[in-house]
Amino acid sequence: MKDSKKSYKSAVNPFFMESVENGTDTSRLEYPGRGEEIYFDARQVLVRTCHDALVSHPNERGEKGILLIRRKAQPAQGYLWPLGGFVNRGVSLEDSFYSRIKEESGLEIDKESLTCLGFARMMWKNTPHKNPGAKKLPQGIDDAALLFYCEGNGKISLDKLHEMPTIVTPEMYQKSFREKLHPYVRMGMDRAIKLIG
Repeated sequence: MKDSKKSYKSAVNPFFMESVENGTDTSRLEYPGRGEEIYFDARQVLVRTCHDALVSHPNERGEKGILLIRRKAQPAQGYLWPLGGFVNRGVSLEDSFYSRIKEESGLEIDKESLTCLGFARMMWKNTPHKNPGAKKLPQGIDDAALLFYCEGNGKISLDKLHEMPTIVTPEMYQKSFREKLHPYVRMGMDRAIKLIG
């Protein structure tokens, strides 16, 4: 896959924090909607923060691998991709993350297994907005994502925006398979495949 990619040096043990100013009423920050016009307009003008998951799960033969799904919506439509998406406003990162994975796949996450793999920023030429030009909004999507590894439990039951669950075992993750993945997914898989217990 041809795509631009820039890597940055990272600390051996980078910090990871979430700060909530004293007195902040997080429930007033929450915005549960995703399909409304205000959400689509906001996506066209802001860098959207996402959290994605490379989830370890057994295949039908009981062999552990990493679950990838095929996206049915923009951005990354048609790609093999991790579960996840934008961070829910006013909700802790963990609660947002666990609820998103449960919603998209039916899986419960083993919280002790959660491991941050890295951070990526992706700019897409496509857009889910119906008609951004009519509102003089810029074209395309600008996403920033934290990518995690974790172990999932339960039966996979995908929502309507995802299809074709694929459990990628270490034996499957060879050069020909790897090179077909988006650079973001490939970089995460290079790390996650080594963490499978």
